[in-house]
Amino acid sequence: MNTESKFAIYTSFYKSERYIDQIYENLMSIKYSNWTWFVTDDFSPDNTKSKLLNKIQGNNKIVYLEQQYKKQMYWKPNSMIPSEYEYILLVDSDDLVDVNILTVYNHLTKKYSATNSLGLELGAIFWHFVDILWIYLFFFFYLVR
Repeated sequence: MNTESKFAIYTSFYKSERYIDQIYENLMSIKYSNWTWFVTDDFSPDNTKSKLLNKIQGNNKIVYLEQQYKKQMYWKPNSMIPSEYEYILLVDSDDLVDVNILTVYNHLTKKYSATNSLGLELGAIFWHFVDILWIYLFFFFYLVR
């Protein structure tokens, strides 16, 4: 029995040409194996779509979604992502994620059930707290110098 949950990561790009390389390298370094990255371009006026398509060409971990309606993925992300995925993570085009985040989420989803999901929510809050703590620590050392 496979104990790995199947995760879908979704990123919508709009005028984000400068972030494509950064987020691509970040997500490709994720250590968890059972995930797929769904990407789309929200009708960017720059070269975002062409750069995105060139970057993902030949990578079976990435699915490009041709989007007919700009708001569809924001309002109903599960309408575009196949039902075989148990969890959907929305990642902005300028975000970076921890390389172990899906391993942690997988562990938390196996440890806590739907009736006991408070632990999963607390785990997510903890990770956000750690992210914010790094930002405050950076500013502290920046201002102290």
